[in-house]
Amino acid sequence: MNTLAPATRIVVADALYADGHPSTWAEFCRDNEDALSPAELDDIAASLQSGATFIGGGGAQCLWWVRVDRSATKILTRHEPPPIPVRSFDWRAWVDGDEERGCGWGATEVEALADLLNHKLAERAEGA
Repeated sequence: MNTLAPATRIVVADALYADGHPSTWAEFCRDNEDALSPAELDDIAASLQSGATFIGGGGAQCLWWVRVDRSATKILTRHEPPPIPVRSFDWRAWVDGDEERGCGWGATEVEALADLLNHKLAERAEGA
C-alpha cells in the first residue's frame, strides 16, 4: 500500500501535455484507477517518494511520466507550545500535504525547520 499523501502535488506529462500539467496524487489515482492496478500505483508511489520520475509506457518508448512537483513544495510552521515546562516542542514544521510522514520540532522556528530537514534527509538516505 502506498504512503504518498493524497494532497502531494505532482506533474504528469503525456502526448497531450508534453511539458506536464499539475495534479495531486489523489487525482492521479482516481484518473487511473481503471488503467493501473493497486500494485502498479504502489510502484509509482515508491518511485515518487524516492525523488525519481516514474516513466510509463510500452517497452523503450516513454508514453507518459509523473514526478513530484518540487517547485510547489510548501513548508509550514506553527508556534504551538504544549502546557509543559520543556520548550523544545514549542514550534512545529511540516511539508504541506505531507503531514503524515512526519514533522520537525524545536524550541524556535529555525530549530523546527532544521529538525524537519534532518528527518527528510534521513528518509532519503533510507530510500523511503
